[in-house]
Parts: sequence; C-alpha cells; structure tokens
Amino acid sequence: MNAAATAERAVVFGDRDARCVGVVTPGARPDPGVVLLNAGLLHHVGPQRMNVEIARRLSARHGASSLRFDVTGVGDSPARADGLPFRESSIVETRQAMDTLARETGASGFVLVGLCSGADQAFQVALADERVVGCVLIDPYPYETPRFRRERWLRPARQRRTWVRVVRGEYKIGLRVLRVLAGEVEERVDPGLAVRDVPPRDVAETGFRTLLERGVAVHVVFTAGQLGTYNHAAQFWDMYPSLREGGGLSYRYFAPADHTLSVRAVRELLLADVASWYGSAFRG
Repeated sequence: MNAAATAERAVVFGDRDARCVGVVTPGARPDPGVVLLNAGLLHHVGPQRMNVEIARRLSARHGASSLRFDVTGVGDSPARADGLPFRESSIVETRQAMDTLARETGASGFVLVGLCSGADQAFQVALADERVVGCVLIDPYPYETPRFRRERWLRPARQRRTWVRVVRGEYKIGLRVLRVLAGEVEERVDPGLAVRDVPPRDVAETGFRTLLERGVAVHVVFTAGQLGTYNHAAQFWDMYPSLREGGGLSYRYFAPADHTLSVRAVRELLLADVASWYGSAFRG
C-alpha cells in the first residue's frame, strides 16, 4: 500500500437536507484538486476500483489531492430529504465536494473526473462553476452520425456468420437497411440513453466551446464498450466538427476497452493516460 492510501481519510459534508460521504486522498500540491464522480449507481470506488486507482496514481505521480464521493442516494450517502431533482442536486453536491476539498487541502482550482453519467455531471458542473480548470470525460454524451449508422450495419456485414444466417433465412436484409447504409435514414439505436440527461448535440457542442474558451483543459476518452452509440475512432470529431480547431482539448479512443474497463491491462492504459494528461496539462 502506498503512502497516499495510508493517509486517506473519510469526510462527510453537505447540509441538513443532504449529507455526502467521501474519501480524501492527500497530495503534495494543492492545485488543482481532483474530484472523482460516481459512474451511475456505482459506489465512489468506481467501476473495478477505477476512482481509487486514479486518486492514488495522481497523488503518487503528480502530488495531486483528490476527493472521491457518493452523491446522495448512492453508495454511502443517504437520499436527500428535500427531494431536489438529480439534475440540480448533482451540481450542488459536486460544488460542495469542491468546497470540502478546498478546506481539506487548500485547493482553489479543480479537475473533475467522471465515467458515463459521471462524465455528464462533470460537464454540467464545469459549465456552472468557474473553479473547474480541467475535466476528464470518459464515455460522455454520444450522438449518432451518418458514419456511425453505416458502421453499425457494415460491422455485421463483414462477418461470415451474418451471411450464414442470411442463407438460413434467420436474418433479413431489407430496403431500410440499405437506406441506412446509404445515410438516407436515421436509425435510432440508443435506448440506454433514456437514463441519461442528454442535451441536443448542438447544445453540447456549444458547451464544449464555452469551456475551451474559458481555458478549461478537457480530456475526452471514448471506449468501444459504447458500441450501441459509439463505434469508431473518428466519431467524436464527426459529432463536434467545430472542436477540431483550437487548443485545450485532447481525445483518445480505447478500442480494446469495454464500458466499465473490466480488463486490468486495458484499465492500466487508461490510468496511465489520465496521469499523463494531468501531468502535461498542469505542469506546475
């Protein structure tokens, strides 16, 4: 166990209507502090203990202090007593987490790290609070593009077993499929997004530009685990063409990774990537 792990301490913060529980990992430098967010309903340790590993890696490699915590109603944090909707409460509680890390370590700027709904939360908090100087968004908002739809249908078309099923009459290729391949029809394949509060694509693109113009360092990671909504490396630039120009944004596509980074070797690549990005973006 490293020094960061032995010095970690639990904290409770919030107000009488909502108490959040988290763990502070101290570091040698106060700024920017790192706040690690829940991935959906997962406990603050993160999928496969990802948040724990990121916190300790950043502390050991770059002296970063961090706080990983549970929003109300998840993990160790009880449900809110005031019934505030999650869209609002998640922003309030993340800002309280930043306040807490500031008191504990002296941090004045913050980097938010989130996977899936945690990435969505990080994005919205960054727009609402100018203390946020950086974001790591892992599998954030995905949007279908013409190439995405073609890839969705071409992927099985490249596989021998698909044509075996066609010959057996188990799988039919109709006119609609051909029109989708041609980009003439928009095929919706994202029922999983119903549980996420996804804004229109142009609103998200404007949000990205707002953060970059403010000088926020943004690192986006997509995995192949979002196959139903994200299926090729260039999709991010197809979704947000205006973000190709200008600095402050970096992007990685992890083709071998599933959505929860369940393979240790692949997760190690992500940990190294996040640590490298933090060290490069905040050198001093």
